[in-house]
Amino acid sequence: MSDERIGLFEALWRFITFYKLRKALGLARAADAQFTGSAEGISDAYDLHHDQLVREYKEFFQALSEVESAIESKRNRLKEVQERRKQAEKALEGALSVYEKAQAKADQATMNESEKDGESFRQDVNRMQAQETELQTDISSQEQKVTELEGRLTAMQREIQNLSVEKADAIADFVSNKKLIEARERLMGLKSRIDMGPIDAVRKANMDLAAQARVSGRLAGADADQKRDKYLEAGDQSVASSDFKKLVEARRIQREQATGETQTNTEDRPKI
Repeated sequence: MSDERIGLFEALWRFITFYKLRKALGLARAADAQFTGSAEGISDAYDLHHDQLVREYKEFFQALSEVESAIESKRNRLKEVQERRKQAEKALEGALSVYEKAQAKADQATMNESEKDGESFRQDVNRMQAQETELQTDISSQEQKVTELEGRLTAMQREIQNLSVEKADAIADFVSNKKLIEARERLMGLKSRIDMGPIDAVRKANMDLAAQARVSGRLAGADADQKRDKYLEAGDQSVASSDFKKLVEARRIQREQATGETQTNTEDRPKI
């Protein structure tokens, strides 16, 4: 009993789930149909797509502008680091100069002080060089990404510009294909009279008259053929009778020649 209840609940759950899915699919098909069933729907679909592309283009452009702004900020930082490095290098050069002069005078105190300051300047130079290298690498990498993104942005802009032409082509294709299908249905007799216009009625009437003319011509030809067949039959009988009489006369002549007798026939012989 427990297994049966579990099976019932599972079946009920599947029914509810698939019912919802089918409803969702039906709504999706209905949503697609309102854009694919008419020229106006196709136009609306392209207009909506155009608005969406413009919106995405503006968002993309804004994001790209922010990235470019961040890169510009790093460029400014790079300039500052480069300037500070140059100052640190000058200070280091100065410390070395002071150290060398103090060394010549055997001024140990000045030598110690310039050595300490020089070491600090040297560390500043190394740190600035590392920051400069890092910033240059980041800027180069981000500039390459910006170039790629600008290419995509240009492609979106081109798609937006070409969308109006694609829209016109899509509507023209829909209308021409629809008219072609209607013409084929008309030729195959699939269009109802409600769907037929005045020009269709005129064309049908002309077709009916042409069919009547062909039938009438065939009937007239049939009458002539019957008359001709009647006389042909009479001619065939006449020819057959003449051929039979020829055979009878030929047999009579053969008998006379065989017996040597000649019989006079007072009846008119048939002329051959």
